[in-house]
Amino acid sequence: MVSAVDVAPVSVALSAMRVSETLVLVFALLLLASRVSPVPLFVLRGLGVALILMGGSAAGVVLTLAERAVGTQRKLARDFFRAWSLFLMPRVLNITIEYDGGAERARALLESTRAQMPCVYMMNHQSELDLVIQTALMPNECVVLMKKEIADIPFIGHFARLSGDAVFVNRQKHSDAMNALAEAGKIVKERHVSVFVYPEGTRSYQTTNELLPFKKGVFHLAVGAQMPILPIVTESYHSLANFQNLIFNGGNLKIRILDPIPTAGLTSADVTALAESTREVMLKALQEISGPPPKFARPLKIKSPKKKDE
Repeated sequence: MVSAVDVAPVSVALSAMRVSETLVLVFALLLLASRVSPVPLFVLRGLGVALILMGGSAAGVVLTLAERAVGTQRKLARDFFRAWSLFLMPRVLNITIEYDGGAERARALLESTRAQMPCVYMMNHQSELDLVIQTALMPNECVVLMKKEIADIPFIGHFARLSGDAVFVNRQKHSDAMNALAEAGKIVKERHVSVFVYPEGTRSYQTTNELLPFKKGVFHLAVGAQMPILPIVTESYHSLANFQNLIFNGGNLKIRILDPIPTAGLTSADVTALAESTREVMLKALQEISGPPPKFARPLKIKSPKKKDE
């Protein structure tokens, strides 16, 4: 039986669907305008990102409530969100995922790592587009570390809270961030699920094929639970989608899934070396699969790390 508390997300889902219908009409108008200027195309595909995330989240709310009502835990919401993203990415965003090394190798790595669950999926973080890419890659049994601001985003925040698979992190307060990591570790042990994280901690918007320094907290989590790390590297897509320069041309997006990095036998004393070596292999892969920096490239601003952030 669905409680009164669960009714509110249904109305949210219906509102999201009405918003999606409005977005479809806006898309048509912007598509016509994009023949004159590239800016409408950027706006069009930027709204496409919102449509994928909000529409998928709205459907996720409905499917999650339906699963609760019938007493099943098949994670249909995740299955739908993945299919929804993969279907709309090439059609709305003009982006097609291309696995470096071949789709079969990528699938084999994902499947073999899932068989060893739990594990830590680590992906580089360039822009808002990564949230769409994430939904296409992430397995069902997985907890996601999210910045706490996402909890307040309409529809997306509702689904994240309702699913029970999101741990919100306050990046501005060190003690809260540590508590969030501890909560994620507890969920991993109790539910035997994986974790999906962005080790850079924030979007880089990089245009020079670089990575921000990695936060060590997620590596403490991996070592503490003795979980293998599966690095996922998306190429620098500055020519495909650059939110700061109003570019959203789309195209083939290369993704390289690296070999799992074991943590068995490691201790907290090994965390710094593990973070550095993981960053090195991911940076090497990023530079190998990415094109040259564009003319508008600017050096990546890297803040000096503070001890409390480590």
